[in-house]
Amino acid sequence: MNDFKFWLQVAIGLGQLFLAWIALRKVPSMAPTASLPTSIQQSIVKRYWPIVVIGVLMVGAWIPYFLNSETRHVYLTAWGPVTATVDTRSLIEDKDRSRLMLVSLIPDISIDPMNDVTIARSRTYEIKAPIMDMVVIQNTSWSARARVGRLANIYLLEVPKEFAIERLTTLADVQHLGGKILDTAAGPITTQ
Repeated sequence: MNDFKFWLQVAIGLGQLFLAWIALRKVPSMAPTASLPTSIQQSIVKRYWPIVVIGVLMVGAWIPYFLNSETRHVYLTAWGPVTATVDTRSLIEDKDRSRLMLVSLIPDISIDPMNDVTIARSRTYEIKAPIMDMVVIQNTSWSARARVGRLANIYLLEVPKEFAIERLTTLADVQHLGGKILDTAAGPITTQ
């Protein structure tokens, strides 16, 4: 229930219900005419067709939410500026061809995070189940930005088994080198 998309849909649905209620109240009551035997049915259709259309649209708005089978898996269960605990249960089948790596970045608002070169990297870790602890090796450029109270972003990467760590200079390099970002989190730096 922490999914903002769910609550956004609920809010939109409630707004549509409110608008439907207003539309229903503004539609004048249609008095049946005696000349047509189905006049009552026709007046009901004429009066309520906007409400039916709004109802169909409301139901239709929920279809993408329920059909979206892709759910984001949370791998980072605990983290700090340079450490993370990783839930690897769903990654264990990849252990023969992949390894895990952790990257920490203290963001600078003037630089795109994907192109920021002041990242600190961990070594690559063999995937072991069910939980792993990982540590980032701090470097001088990362440490120069580190201040108590600033946020540090942690990125969990899945990289090929034969991955050249030294070639990873930015987060944009991850995909070019055959890896992918699995999860990300942020937390404040509490000590120097």
